[in-house]
Amino acid sequence: LLMAILSTSIYSQSGSINNTLGAGGSFIIKDGVPTTFLTLSQATGDLTLSNSLYLPQISNSSNGTIYKGFQSFIHTFQVAGTNGNN
Repeated sequence: LLMAILSTSIYSQSGSINNTLGAGGSFIIKDGVPTTFLTLSQATGDLTLSNSLYLPQISNSSNGTIYKGFQSFIHTFQVAGTNGNN
């Protein structure tokens, strides 16, 4: 029982993950296959997503928005009774 409690507390993650990439480093999220899901390059600042990005359908205009500069670029806002296309 003690081993189960200790292994849960050692291997579980809660809160934030904070780190600094070294010059030319990359932050990569992948599974054990290894399928890469997300890559962030320190050298270029490029963020690569290998699959889809899903924004939930929302009913207010203050959430679900991707910005280009300070302007709303893509959003998932949908007024009731409409299809919500950008």
